[in-house]
Amino acid sequence: MMIRNAVAWSMVTFLCFSTNVSPVKAATWQGSLKNTNGIPTVMNPQDPMFPPEMIQPEELWRVGGEDFGDDEVLGFITDVQIDEEGTCYLLDSTLNLINVYSADGKFLRRIGREGEGPGEFRNASEFILMPDGMFGVLQIMPAKVVTLDRQGVPGGYFSLCNGDRGLSMIEGAQAAGDYLVIGMACANFEASGVDYTLSFVDTNGETLQLIRQETEIDPNGNINIGGIHDNEFIEYWTLAADGRVFVSPFKDKYLIEVYDSRGGLVRVINREYKTVKRSDEDLAADKKRQEDMNKRFGGMVQIMSRQNERDIAAMHQRPSGELWVTSSQGMRDCPAGTIGLFDVLDEEGRFHHQVGFQVDYNPKKDDFLVVKDRLFILKQAKVRPASMSSSVSGGVSTVVFTSGGSEEEDDEGDSDPPSVICYRLPG
Repeated sequence: MMIRNAVAWSMVTFLCFSTNVSPVKAATWQGSLKNTNGIPTVMNPQDPMFPPEMIQPEELWRVGGEDFGDDEVLGFITDVQIDEEGTCYLLDSTLNLINVYSADGKFLRRIGREGEGPGEFRNASEFILMPDGMFGVLQIMPAKVVTLDRQGVPGGYFSLCNGDRGLSMIEGAQAAGDYLVIGMACANFEASGVDYTLSFVDTNGETLQLIRQETEIDPNGNINIGGIHDNEFIEYWTLAADGRVFVSPFKDKYLIEVYDSRGGLVRVINREYKTVKRSDEDLAADKKRQEDMNKRFGGMVQIMSRQNERDIAAMHQRPSGELWVTSSQGMRDCPAGTIGLFDVLDEEGRFHHQVGFQVDYNPKKDDFLVVKDRLFILKQAKVRPASMSSSVSGGVSTVVFTSGGSEEEDDEGDSDPPSVICYRLPG
């Protein structure tokens, strides 16, 4: 169900908040289950089984922003993890450290620091809670995982793709049980190309089982790591607690492959879907960024520009067993103060309903993360100042932002300091 504008959103909000009547049950599921080469294939219709829900979740805490204290200075937060006690760990890609907060938002400590030594990292955008309780910080390129414990004591590290001279890249990693799942790209010198793999990996970086693999060969014999490629399965996937892996391999197709904990394809989920074209404003912004890159790098860096939005932008495995899908339709034309609608698929892959949230969120400037039963709003995460510098000295962190340009500029041309808001999700 496609919500096209603020009027439609207002109608949904009115139905959910202004009446005490439970949503009327729709007709029974109108999809079908087929068998394709021995693989169950769920064929969902365009519309879900039940009407959409708009929920106002409970705000638990917020940190950073203009009124921060010395312990709440934040750069750009790019990832969040939560341990079994509810302690929250925020990865700061500006200061190259991890901010630690209690379940109620009280600042506890910082761990990690910038560098190349034990427990140190640079340019990390993701981290994971390893099976042994350590943190693994992903060095995107070259592919490397740096470990440290929850108090910041350095561990070791392991490289991937045999540490091939920087010609390797991690696109994402998650942990379940006693292993990891990692999506990565590695140079294949024999084929003069790049191997794209999604694999089960042990805590030493050794591949246990391939889930999906493709090799891309450049007709000119070039090896291009991190450039434009069609093998998006290394980035668009999520891992369930039971070891199943949900993969969205195609950008212009609403299709999800489900693999079991041994890497076998066990189910495919489809939905009738109309691809969303990108706006003229977004395409013009791509063109301007490419022009800027050409001036700076002489045409050596190419900006990937697409005519369409990706059908599936992200997937979130919920503790209840549901799969929430962030789609281009569901995120289109969201007014400020709302996120959604997420497609909610039940454990069998049937399109059950859609859910959205009323929160402190600006879709042009902010980003969000769904982690376990929490929703984190990363304020100003889409805003990039013209320049930014940071330092940590004597336990005091300093971040300096210089205005003058960003991907999404304020109306006034200035950027507010980054902040993070934590909400509790229902269910």
